Amino acid sequence: MDVADVVRGLAGIEWAWAPVPVDAALKLAGWTEAGSLSYRRDYQLDGFELSSYFDDDGWSWLEIELEAREAELGNSWPEGVADEFRDRWAHTTAAVAGVLGNPAFQGHPVEPGFPVDQNANWAAVWVLPTARFLITQTHEGKEFPYCVSLQCTPPDVPDWMNLYEER
Repeated sequence: MDVADVVRGLAGIEWAWAPVPVDAALKLAGWTEAGSLSYRRDYQLDGFELSSYFDDDGWSWLEIELEAREAELGNSWPEGVADEFRDRWAHTTAAVAGVLGNPAFQGHPVEPGFPVDQNANWAAVWVLPTARFLITQTHEGKEFPYCVSLQCTPPDVPDWMNLYEER
């Protein structure tokens, strides 16, 4: 199973974005619950680990960390890591595009259309009738890892996100 298979399976779900339907849909799609916290449930499927985040209003988003690289304690990042993870993001974006078609947006935060609810270096976005899929590449600072992630969220950006200025 690869990321295209995971996306194909998740995209085939008609998302209701409430705790019971999300949990049931994931289990029906073959994901096994692997643990939970007060704000998150974790699932596993064929080597992939999915975290589902929720609050009092229901489910907020699903996320699979596809690739990550931690900094070695006390060391700076080796040269070329940023380019390596941008390339990994681009490769993953191409794989997902093979399933969902061309993304509605693909680029970095200074470009018009970058999703206002994301804190990423690069993002690709697909909007389906009941879900929005994103491939993001993040690196939030020297002590944080470089990551490429798949997210599945409700299709609409929450109203409170529109309070922020356009990028």
